[in-house]
Amino acid sequence: MFSDVKLEEYRVELKRLKTADTVWDVLMQFVSAVKIDALSYYHFAPPGSIDFSQKYFIAIGFNEELVAEHRRNYDLFGGPLLSRPLPIIEPMLWSESIERMRVTPDQLDYLSKFYGKESSNGLVLPVYGPNGRNGCVILRFEDAHQDFSAASVNMVSFAAGLAHLNFCRIQAENKSEFVYLTQREQEVLKWVARGKSNTVIAEIVGISQHTVNGYLRRIYLKTRTSDRTSASLRAIGDSLIDF
Repeated sequence: MFSDVKLEEYRVELKRLKTADTVWDVLMQFVSAVKIDALSYYHFAPPGSIDFSQKYFIAIGFNEELVAEHRRNYDLFGGPLLSRPLPIIEPMLWSESIERMRVTPDQLDYLSKFYGKESSNGLVLPVYGPNGRNGCVILRFEDAHQDFSAASVNMVSFAAGLAHLNFCRIQAENKSEFVYLTQREQEVLKWVARGKSNTVIAEIVGISQHTVNGYLRRIYLKTRTSDRTSASLRAIGDSLIDF
């Protein structure tokens, strides 16, 4: 079972990690104490971020052929446990979550195939990170009928949240493209993101509208965007401005 010492060791080990995939190995080792035999994780990058369209999925303990098929063919955001607007705000048993989400027969067949036989059970754990960088951790019980206490659910959920936050940290540290905006560019973009026109921004900042246009051109170039909405989403999603 868990203890304060084990939890602190787990927290310290996560902080030492430098590669994303190792985070989930450490979480798997931690939750195995309560007879979790498989783990999967889905990362949902926020709209506008540089990695928004990238699919990050990892699975430990599941059938390798099914995992490979999932990576090749399955739409990350098309499944009932995998969509960005996940209709779950707290830890929930698989069986409960499937009822909550009203899965179709095809979806239920897929979930049964991937996650295990119909008698399997586990936990669906929504996890939340900076600037809407959220995810979902799904755990499978070694024994579908095991007695999983409220204390164990809370601890496993807390551990999953810590793992997710450290995953986000590593992703930020290893970001391949770094965008640097000057203080003035940040100021202009902040007001753009708040819906202000160039005329109003010029008045607020104390510069000419022509100068605002010049800043916006540089912002579009740096963020690889071409309009105000896309630039604003990129700035918020990748924490380029203090919004």
